[in-house]
Amino acid sequence: MRKWFLPLLIVAIIGAAGGGYYYITSGDEEASEPSAGLTATVKRGPMLVSITGSDSTVDVAERLVIRNELDWPAIIEEVVPDGTEVEKGDIVIKFKCTNLEDALENAEVAVEKATLAYQQFVENLKLKRKEMDNNIRKATQTVADAKADLAKYLDDNGEWETMEDKAKSDIDLARADLLLAEGKLKFKIKVNADPELNTPYSKSEIASDTLGVDRLKKKVKEAESALYLLKTYDYPREVRNRKDAVVDAELELERTRLIAATQISLAQAEVDTQKTLLEKAQEKLDEYKEDTELRVSVKATVTGRVVYYTSHHWERQVQVKVDEEIPPRQQLMIIPDMSTLEIHTKILETVVNDLEPGKTKALVGIRAWPGLGKLPGTLKTRAPQADQQSRWQSSGTKVYSTVVELENINLPGVWPGMNAEVELIIRELDDVLYVPIASVFSEQEKSFCWRVDGGPPERVEVVVGATNEQMAEIKSGLKEGDRVMLIAPRAESKENGGGGVVRSKDKKPEKPAADAKSSGKSSGKSSGKSSGKSSGKSSGKPSDKPSGKSGGRPKASVSSSGAPGAGAVKGGSRGRKPRRGGKPRVPVRRKSGQ
Repeated sequence: MRKWFLPLLIVAIIGAAGGGYYYITSGDEEASEPSAGLTATVKRGPMLVSITGSDSTVDVAERLVIRNELDWPAIIEEVVPDGTEVEKGDIVIKFKCTNLEDALENAEVAVEKATLAYQQFVENLKLKRKEMDNNIRKATQTVADAKADLAKYLDDNGEWETMEDKAKSDIDLARADLLLAEGKLKFKIKVNADPELNTPYSKSEIASDTLGVDRLKKKVKEAESALYLLKTYDYPREVRNRKDAVVDAELELERTRLIAATQISLAQAEVDTQKTLLEKAQEKLDEYKEDTELRVSVKATVTGRVVYYTSHHWERQVQVKVDEEIPPRQQLMIIPDMSTLEIHTKILETVVNDLEPGKTKALVGIRAWPGLGKLPGTLKTRAPQADQQSRWQSSGTKVYSTVVELENINLPGVWPGMNAEVELIIRELDDVLYVPIASVFSEQEKSFCWRVDGGPPERVEVVVGATNEQMAEIKSGLKEGDRVMLIAPRAESKENGGGGVVRSKDKKPEKPAADAKSSGKSSGKSSGKSSGKSSGKSSGKPSDKPSGKSGGRPKASVSSSGAPGAGAVKGGSRGRKPRRGGKPRVPVRRKSGQ
């Protein structure tokens, strides 16, 4: 097999895919001018400006994690096989836990005891309230009695007035007796002084009456002293004592009320405490019952596919199978919530600012189901910073994780982990000129195309507008209907500027050079060397194939109607696979700032 066969075969395949032809010569044959070679037509119409995500996969926003939620180890009694599709409400796993059964029985006993104790404390509270109410009633009555005693002493016709009247009456009686006794004594003395009467009263009688008068004088004095003492000492003291009794009774009433409130509060606290204990015991019982109903027989709360959990090497190795003992909180499986289906992809930093969550539209393809076509969606979120995992890459390219939300999530057979293709639409141009990006070459910050019109290729400087991975908008330099080459001419003269080469009949073309990367991989086993090296050795001279920077051919393909299929951003860059259908709606690849 000849060494230049592989490059020739690659160029032939590209030409066949585009529906055109390219005449290639070898040996001493001369190449004809590419009047009808691998070319494309400049067209006018709508052009979609979009970008394509990388590492796109199907995922879900939420997933149900199934684990042993019990507080004790449990043994698997039943479990659905890995990969089983389940509906919401289906039982996915059933445990057997003797510890839970024992705890449930103990909790029921604890609730019964707590209920009895609570009822007892409630009755004690009722009795305490009655006792305290009685004490308060007695203290209130004592206050009323003390006030009544004070009033009885001070009111009109009260005890004080009676005592005062009696003391005054005693004085008046004593004075009357004294006056009467003094009158008798004076009369007897006067009679005895009359000589005619011959002293009728004896001296002893006169002395006795005199003594009686003295006694009555003393009695008057004592009565007067008693009234004085009653008013001066007894009355104030009695009033003060009775007022103090009222104050003491009021204080005792207040003390009784405070004691009653304290005792009732303590009794109420005991009731509340016991009620709390009862509630906790009931909660524990309810928890164990809930464990029995929900955590022993675990049901799916979402619709999805069961995926068994694979333990990490540092974790305890647990197998999800019947009769296997599972420790508490051990994760066993997950069920993705298919109602939250979404697409995760990564976008280059050069275009990330062109995306607006909630507004940027997207087209999503599922590689495993090409028949679904392009599914519409909307950009949901965009990471605020570049992925940490991409920073170590030697290329230095940074990407941002983005999430696309699908409009239709009812996609049977689509599961998380499947590869996807995401096209994020930046904008749509309505009426523009466009050419395959493979036909646009660059040199020294200028862009140009090779236009053909029946004669030799003509290098035409163009102004490029928006681009994507297959198409480039032409703002000036070409017109609708022009034909441009997708491959630069094979020969180059310095007079033509070096950006591309014009084929000459006087010079035989070199064997076509394929892309270095693809030819190196394709011919590695057959020849062990790249096509460029093989060509160099066969002629004994280095190959003079065009440089990728100045005019190298990017990969491209064209449809049977002449419409281009794919291309590279710059001349000499590696191309991409054509988009199905031949329509110019392809992922964007843009420079930063475009």
